[in-house]
Amino acid sequence: MRWKLLFTGLLLVSVVPGVSRGQIPGFNGDGLIESLLNALVAVLANTPTIHPNPPVQEVHRLSLMVVYACAILVVMAAGLHYIVGVEIGVSYEEVRIILPRLIVALMFSTVSLHLLQFGVQASDAFVEAFQPRGSLEAFQALGLASSFFLVTVVNSVLLLSLVVFFIIRNVYILFVAAISPLLALAWVLPNTRYYAQSFISGWWALLAAAPLDVLVLRFNLTMLEASGVFGLQGVSNWILGVASFTLMLWVPRQLYSVSQSAVFRSNRIASQFWPDDDDDDDDEGDGGDDGRPGNGDDYWGSGEGRRGNRRRDRRRGGRW
Repeated sequence: MRWKLLFTGLLLVSVVPGVSRGQIPGFNGDGLIESLLNALVAVLANTPTIHPNPPVQEVHRLSLMVVYACAILVVMAAGLHYIVGVEIGVSYEEVRIILPRLIVALMFSTVSLHLLQFGVQASDAFVEAFQPRGSLEAFQALGLASSFFLVTVVNSVLLLSLVVFFIIRNVYILFVAAISPLLALAWVLPNTRYYAQSFISGWWALLAAAPLDVLVLRFNLTMLEASGVFGLQGVSNWILGVASFTLMLWVPRQLYSVSQSAVFRSNRIASQFWPDDDDDDDDEGDGGDDGRPGNGDDYWGSGEGRRGNRRRDRRRGGRW
């Protein structure tokens, strides 16, 4: 219904000259424009409901069963690693970090749909707060009701690109929400944590794309309404309208790139503090910080051990 209202209104404003010029007696052109803007925002920036949503809940339930089974295997492997000493490819320090994260991941997986729905509601609230209010003149200056064929074609292509982008965004939001238990489990394991963080950051970036695009649209309509102040007339207004749709495509791309870059940088910083197995192996063979011998070599027979003994003997000889 929203799609029919949007395209019918755009066709009416573009084709019927009396509507676009406000020459039909008793017809409220500004009311039609505001309805069209509301329909445009509702169609593009609409975020699908995650919960309740039967298809998403079904995939989430299957993912949750897989996560529970994998969590049992992880706990069993950690127990064998601690009790029997079976090598599982991670150190004792990593196991001590994985187990608390596993508990947090299981708790999140159980209620993830409810928590993610709060994010969707917050996005819808921001979209409503940034809802643009445009006049007939601003809508015409935007280029959607332009008499220039080239401007109409360019804006139509950009608008179609926006529609395709938001369709992909909605599918991505639903898909990541459905497999959120698997992503939580991948976040627990060291080798797959980066990929899980990439999906999670991308989800939040695309969720925030709708309010930002609505804010961009409102900003551009405000500039077009004040075009007389800025000295923007005629074709300049239509160029600004084309730029507004281009910016609505550029801002989500920039936001997604920044989110992925933040994940990469955070993993590089975290890798500097992550325990290294090679360092642990070296510590087993060398003496500790307190000078006690390690288990792997003959400290007292080494050169450093003999020098330490001679220094101790000299100190004792001086005192006695």
